[in-house]
Amino acid sequence: MPGLLQTRDYVTELLTLISRRSGGPDDDIPGAAAARIDRQRVLWRPGHKFLFLMEEAALYYRIGEPRVMLDQLSHLADITASAIPSVALGVLPFSRPRSQWVLENFTVFDGSKVEVEILSALITITAPGEVSLYLAAFEDLYRSALFGEEAGRLVEAAAVTYR
Repeated sequence: MPGLLQTRDYVTELLTLISRRSGGPDDDIPGAAAARIDRQRVLWRPGHKFLFLMEEAALYYRIGEPRVMLDQLSHLADITASAIPSVALGVLPFSRPRSQWVLENFTVFDGSKVEVEILSALITITAPGEVSLYLAAFEDLYRSALFGEEAGRLVEAAAVTYR
């Protein structure tokens, strides 16, 4: 689930899981969740465009109670319906053949920088040759993704499992 598209309750549940797994304190979670939600303000800044891709499987990974997932999926459904003009969300469906294997989470910034999320770190890549590999992978995934109403139907199908 892309961090910039997560709801407060989803973020809180996710950070709680991470904290418990790492043995960290839970008292820092509300502040960390608030900071992550605050970063979402960038989605509303003029002149910015965002394109997110996510696997259909991620819609089914239960984080927290069913209500948390229903709220998260409702938020994603709004995004697929263009609720935020600067944001597009594509869902990579189970049913489409792939020309690209599933990769680790990564973010491309203006075609010149890539951040790769791994379990213990965030890796920043700026070497043009490596960045171009991620751009090519993103383009392959983009061609397999569904957008708009089609993506919304996948989100709604996942939501049914939490009702």
